[in-house]
Amino acid sequence: MTLSDLGDLGSFLSGVGTIFGVIVAIYGIKVWSKQLKNGKQLAYIWEAKALLSKFDNEFYFWHAFYKSHNQDIRRQGDKAYSDLKLSLNKLSDISFYLDVLSGESEEKWVRNVRGLKIMLDEHKHYLETTEFNHHDTKQIADQSLQIINIFKSKDVYIENLKCELNKLEGLFE
Repeated sequence: MTLSDLGDLGSFLSGVGTIFGVIVAIYGIKVWSKQLKNGKQLAYIWEAKALLSKFDNEFYFWHAFYKSHNQDIRRQGDKAYSDLKLSLNKLSDISFYLDVLSGESEEKWVRNVRGLKIMLDEHKHYLETTEFNHHDTKQIADQSLQIINIFKSKDVYIENLKCELNKLEGLFE
């Protein structure tokens, strides 16, 4: 192999690199323009995901601190409940946009958010009407199983909503 052959090989590789660079740039511009076009739709989806995560997190805090005898801890529970309601109100506003984006004519996302509100109200009623006796081990076991089932049901519901949001997000990427 001579020096001239190495020069030819270098020119060839340079040309291939340039073509590859152009292809990557075109793809990048295409993705960027798609994100600009679909940015508002994606923002609704991402906000809904964040609000669902916040709802999930605050639900646990609220439950844990709701009946505390310590006023400082109880205030944290009250704040968590306020944050839950705020998250639900924001999700309620976004749900109309999500229905439009998903093409669902039956107000599916409005019903999904309503389901979260019902779940919250039912759990609040449970906490308000249940007397937690720390001396009766059978009652503690029964209540613990009940709470585990409530949390499991909530977790499955929220996970299903997040999966639906992921599918919806896939339509705009």
